[in-house]
Amino acid sequence: MLVQANKNVRDAIATDLEFDPKHPKHGIQVQRLARKKSQVATVTFSCHLSQFQAEEEGAPGGHLVMTAMQNDLVEVLLGLFVPWNY
Repeated sequence: MLVQANKNVRDAIATDLEFDPKHPKHGIQVQRLARKKSQVATVTFSCHLSQFQAEEEGAPGGHLVMTAMQNDLVEVLLGLFVPWNY
């Protein structure tokens, strides 16, 4: 992740980005882009992405790529990386 969104607006610097005026964090927090390699974070998943993961992994010969499984994965990724409308 190259953007940190938990910076208090009182601690803002010139290069920080404000949230859209309609966003709940507008006026409270700002978004700050990473400026050093040490500030960059990597998103990792530490649990199952699908409620059927155990069944899929237990299928003889491996699991088939099913439309339902792809839809679950897309839904998770959209929820994490696409801006939500409030």
